[in-house]
Amino acid sequence: MPVTESELAIRHHALRFFAESGYSNTSLRQISTAAECDVALIAYYFGNKADLFMTVVRDACRPAREMLDEGMAQVRPRDESAVERSLEFGRRALTAWTEGERLLGLRSLITTAAAADSVTEEVASFARQELQSIVDQLVKADSLPARFRLPITAFLGLVVGTDILTHYAGLPTLAAMSREDLISAQIGALEEILRLSLSERDTNE
Repeated sequence: MPVTESELAIRHHALRFFAESGYSNTSLRQISTAAECDVALIAYYFGNKADLFMTVVRDACRPAREMLDEGMAQVRPRDESAVERSLEFGRRALTAWTEGERLLGLRSLITTAAAADSVTEEVASFARQELQSIVDQLVKADSLPARFRLPITAFLGLVVGTDILTHYAGLPTLAAMSREDLISAQIGALEEILRLSLSERDTNE
């Protein structure tokens, strides 16, 4: 069955509201009003609110995960150092994280998982599992040297924390930065983490 304009509008506005307001503060009435359709259409196409959330967020995250797979498959040149390969991996991960609507899906997962006490167990479990799967995809990438697992994990925490501070806490310093400047700062932090990791390893040896 072809996708209708109403279904596309519901998907788009549902993802936007879930990302901006979180699961608990988003109503089906808000979504239907923004999509200019009857609220009954949401139930027809997607079922209840939990089903709608899981459908649109899963669909929004899928392209980002595909981008990560494609990026990681390319981060294997033998003539580059482990640090350079890890930095390139970080750039590709950030590109996947910050591309268009995909970021909205990830934001929705972050806020829903963080507010697990205020959502149903079904939705909280979905958010945690999706986030864990994305984290595993990043941290356990075959293209990363084993000794860089911890630095990359720290980098992922930095990226998630930065996103929360930018979009939810509204920290002025971060909110005023362009996407390019923010990515540059994050990659700079990743490089520092990697260099420190190598330095400490060499000292211990």
